[in-house]
Amino acid sequence: MGKFAAVFGEGAGGLGDRIFGETEQAEAMRELRILMPDFSIDEFLAHDISTTLAPDVLGAYLKGDVEALRRTCRDAAFGVLQRSVMEREAQQLMMDQRILHMSDPELEGIR
Repeated sequence: MGKFAAVFGEGAGGLGDRIFGETEQAEAMRELRILMPDFSIDEFLAHDISTTLAPDVLGAYLKGDVEALRRTCRDAAFGVLQRSVMEREAQQLMMDQRILHMSDPELEGIR
């Protein structure tokens, strides 16, 4: 039953896209290509996040370094991460700052 619902949902979404126009992701990708004609999703995902994302964003998040997060994140991402850090501090919880494993990145959406 779950597999049927997933297939039906995908089909219904595709039908809606044809009737009502582009999806939010398709529109965002079109805008991105206008701003950055050389942009490649494959190259973006192939970028070594262990040398950039991990120490800058994840490291700051695990340490609770809100100022470093403010410097490296856009407003929406910063807001989510800051709230999480503040909740941890309010509960007096500490995160283990060691990053033991990072999987390859996956694109979940474009906005």
